[in-house]
Amino acid sequence: GRTGYTTAALMTEADIKARAGDRDGAIAAYDSLADSKAPALYRDLAVIKRALLILSDGELGDTSWSTWIDDVERAAAWLRARHARADGSAPPLWLWGLRTGALLAGATLPRLADVAGLLLWQPTVQGKAALQQFLRLKTAGRVASGQGGVGMAELRQTLASGVALEIAGYTLPSALALGLEQATLRPPAPA
Repeated sequence: GRTGYTTAALMTEADIKARAGDRDGAIAAYDSLADSKAPALYRDLAVIKRALLILSDGELGDTSWSTWIDDVERAAAWLRARHARADGSAPPLWLWGLRTGALLAGATLPRLADVAGLLLWQPTVQGKAALQQFLRLKTAGRVASGQGGVGMAELRQTLASGVALEIAGYTLPSALALGLEQATLRPPAPA
């Protein structure tokens, strides 16, 4: 098999392709590593990195809440296909949501069949509260940079008009923010 150094170099090469925007080249490189005789840690890491590339098929500024839900659904289909057993069945699928990701997992759950479980870690249960925290970061950043504060109502108006906000170095698209604001985590229906 490959040595750890050779495998690490191949992983680094795939990472460089991904950062340079060569998505297809990076996916092919991760696939090659995942299917190789590399140490299990590298194979598993390649599978995870490939799945993350599938999920991030665009810039954050081009996305919406519904696009994120579609991405999770697409990732679940990819995982099931990738790990299908000889009889065509797939191992149990769990959705894991961390903080605001719990809202995303909960929103995607009804669209997926045969989900074994839902693991929510420090879940945010109201999207409105999550959006409020992002907007507070914007206000705090402006105050810290000496630009003065801006009111929450003004920030919400900006988003409602379809304009994205730059917050802590990230673009928060209005379609994503407005969808997040409407999200509520509801308990799954009993099986």
